[in-house]
Amino acid sequence: MLNYLKRHHIGILALFIALGGTSYAATQLSSNSVGTTQIRDGAVTAGKVHNGAITPDKLSPALKALLRKKTTEAQVAWRSPSLLAQIKSAGQTVSSQKIVTVPANAPWVVTGLSIAPGEHLWTDTRSDGKWSGNPRYFPYSDANGLSVYPGGYRVDAKAAVLSLIGFIGSSPPKPREMSIGVSAPNGGSGGLTDPGFVELGNTLVNFAPNTSGAIWLRNNDNTNSISDTGRQIVKVLVTSG
Repeated sequence: MLNYLKRHHIGILALFIALGGTSYAATQLSSNSVGTTQIRDGAVTAGKVHNGAITPDKLSPALKALLRKKTTEAQVAWRSPSLLAQIKSAGQTVSSQKIVTVPANAPWVVTGLSIAPGEHLWTDTRSDGKWSGNPRYFPYSDANGLSVYPGGYRVDAKAAVLSLIGFIGSSPPKPREMSIGVSAPNGGSGGLTDPGFVELGNTLVNFAPNTSGAIWLRNNDNTNSISDTGRQIVKVLVTSG
C-alpha cells in the first residue's frame, strides 16, 4: 500500500512538472517568433486551433504578407472565366492543364505539357497580366500585344508584337535579335513563319494544331531580353474528345 501511494504521488508530481514546463515554454515565446519557416506544412489545422486564439495582431509579418498575397491572387479573375464550360459544350474533357508564368524578358518558356495528334489546345490569361517592350517608348499591353509597334520586332510574323505566342514541337525557333529602332514605321513585315507557331493572345479557344509535341510560350518580341518588363500568367489546357 505504501509503495502504491509513493508511485501515485510521484506520478502526480511528474505530471505537474510536465505541465508546468509546457506552460513555461508556451508563455516564453517572443512576439513574432513563429513564422512560415518554423511551422511544418500541414502541421496546423483548423481542428488544432482554439476559436479566437489567432487574431491579425498575433500574426508575424511574414504570415501577414503571405495571407495578403494569397487573398490578392484569389481575387484576380481570368480573362475568360467560362473556358471550362466552353470545353464541356464542345464535348471535350481536359487531359492535362497547368498555370505558367511567362516573363516578358524570357526566351521560350517550356510549360511541361505536351499535345498529341487529335487533341486540342485552350489557353487563358489572368486579367492582371501586362508587359511592355520598353516603358520609356511604348505603353503596357495585355497578351494581345500592340498593333502600333514596329513589325520588325516580331518572332511570329502572324502575331502582333508583344502578344503571347506559343510553339508546339520539340525545338522552337531561335529568332535573331534585331533592334530596328523606335523611329521605324509601325506594322510592316518582320518575324518568322513556322507550322508550330500558335497565336495565343489573351485567350485561345478550341485550337487544333497541325503539329504535336511539347508546348512552349513566349512574348512575341525578338529583342525581349533588352528592355522588356512585366509578365503574363497563363492557364494552359489540353483536351481530348
